[in-house]
Amino acid sequence: MVDALRQAAAELSPYVATAIAIRRVPFTSASDRLAMLVSAEILAGACIEIALAWLLARWSFGVGPLAALRACGTKLARSKACSNG
Repeated sequence: MVDALRQAAAELSPYVATAIAIRRVPFTSASDRLAMLVSAEILAGACIEIALAWLLARWSFGVGPLAALRACGTKLARSKACSNG
């Protein structure tokens, strides 16, 4: 997902930067527009998945996804340390 997000942002950012620089919509061919549409769809999907993961972790564990993973990893590390000792 991170690679898809990075690739989509890399494909869309030059177009957006050009549009800002010239203060209008830059000329693009039909194939470029299709590629940007696909990239925008991938970028939107990745953003939605990140938001949903955050909401699910918040609802399930009461914290965001990174804090939940950190807490679960700590618990797993402790349980493995206790079982090995």
